[in-house]
Amino acid sequence: MGGYVVLLGAGELLKFIPVFGSFVGAAIESGIAYAITIVLAYVYIKAITLMARKRIDFNNEEKLQHEVDEILRNDKEEIKAMLKEAKNSYKPQK
Repeated sequence: MGGYVVLLGAGELLKFIPVFGSFVGAAIESGIAYAITIVLAYVYIKAITLMARKRIDFNNEEKLQHEVDEILRNDKEEIKAMLKEAKNSYKPQK
């Protein structure tokens, strides 16, 4: 995810260029936000599903954090692929 932080920084720097920079910077930031939102939704839904299968109380924040950590540890390649696909499929509104 470090590359996305760099892109966010680049998006902010581009905003200093009047008109064009603002448009391009906003487009970069929107695409990154879109990709991260999709991945976060995937991780959350998968964690809740795992908790339901294990019959773990959904109000237990520690167990939820444990499931999320496990997903992030075990699904790294899938998450990277999702981020890349979401970033490439993002189409800003015109």
